[in-house]
Amino acid sequence: ALPIFLSSNAAPLVYEGTEGPGKGTHIVFLASDHEYRTEETCPALARILAKHHCFKCTVLFGVDKDGYIEAGSSNVPDMEALDSADLLVIFTRFLNLPGEQMDHLVGYLDRGGPVVGLRTSSHAFKIPADSPYAKYSFNNKGFDGGFGRQILGETWVSHYGRHQVESTRGLVAKGMEKHPIARGCDDI
Repeated sequence: ALPIFLSSNAAPLVYEGTEGPGKGTHIVFLASDHEYRTEETCPALARILAKHHCFKCTVLFGVDKDGYIEAGSSNVPDMEALDSADLLVIFTRFLNLPGEQMDHLVGYLDRGGPVVGLRTSSHAFKIPADSPYAKYSFNNKGFDGGFGRQILGETWVSHYGRHQVESTRGLVAKGMEKHPIARGCDDI
């Protein structure tokens, strides 16, 4: 079993890899959104990468004032983990981090650190226009599209239809019922 080290309450979670291809490489996961359970998916992915590929993985969570995980919180302590990171995996949505936390992210980006953005990270930040970090906001015009467009390739524009009300109906295409990818599928 991998050793797990926790500081106060929920941040950070560190999985130490041992011997293998990832040894010596530090991956930092930034997990804070209120829709997609990043507080569960990021630690699961980090553990797999540490256990099977031997990366050191640090998972940073959005937390409440008492240090407990709060989905979508704009308070992510221990961002200094980015100072030694070789890769950032970000899975956040509409954060407005305090300056001392953003400084570590900006430093990481300024040194050209690689970034993998998952799902809502196209709109990772929603920062007021009067903030010194406003350029990273998803809707920034000066730094066209902010973090999403400038770092990941695109920013969030909108939802199609009524968000959290409508859904999509999936149908198996006629003539494809026996295709291996449709095996066991009914209309959704």
